[in-house]
Amino acid sequence: MNAKIIRIKKSNNSKLMKKNYIFLLFGLLVFIMINSCSKDPGPGGRANVKGKLFSGNYHSPDVVLTAEDGEPDERIYLVYGEKENAYDKDVRTSHDGSFQFPFLRQGKYQIFAYSLDTVSESSSPMVPVIKSFEITDSKQQIEIDLTVFRAADKDGSSSIKGKVLVKKYNFNFSQILSQYNGSDEEVYLKFGNEPSFSKRIRTSYDGNYEFKGLRKGKYKVFSYSKAPSNSSPSGTVTVVMDVEITTNNQVINLADLVIAKN
Repeated sequence: MNAKIIRIKKSNNSKLMKKNYIFLLFGLLVFIMINSCSKDPGPGGRANVKGKLFSGNYHSPDVVLTAEDGEPDERIYLVYGEKENAYDKDVRTSHDGSFQFPFLRQGKYQIFAYSLDTVSESSSPMVPVIKSFEITDSKQQIEIDLTVFRAADKDGSSSIKGKVLVKKYNFNFSQILSQYNGSDEEVYLKFGNEPSFSKRIRTSYDGNYEFKGLRKGKYKVFSYSKAPSNSSPSGTVTVVMDVEITTNNQVINLADLVIAKN
């Protein structure tokens, strides 16, 4: 009698567990279906956004950018939705400036990177360059490029080099007494249309100088030279050379920068 009662209880428990399992499985399937159909932006989907970050010269913003101007090792930020002052994910660009955010769901997004401001007179030295996009298909592949600007001597790959030649005159500049390579002479570099010089270096013992790490763009190299008072009230003139870097990894060798002394 007791054994029979125990068998009946086991049978009822088994049916109850089976029923609960079916309900749990059904609830899980409903959750998966609802989640897979969600249009909320964020991870967990099969769409991708990729692109390339290009970087120009802040001091020569009119320079035409090409494929070689991809900016490596810079942060790209992704925002889920349209919120402000926050981001949800970031990646660093590859060696050629390329980047990718994979496995995104459908929805609206924003992507941005920081740049020197070439348009407005912002109080902040860096401003975000933002592009908005929307993923409307679960397997969509989106390509977006961004362009930012950096200072002329920020992570550039080119250089400008030359030599200072000094001509030594007599007191009234009527005769050249000697000529030699100018050691420890100041040479200035001006970026683009900057009102004043941007960098200053001194020549080595043999009169040579070199400005390194420069981006594509326009520059002026100059030094100061003594002059007769009848040609310059201050007794000094500026000897200037205009230079333009047109490709990356370019080395420009200038003619001698000739200055006078007495």
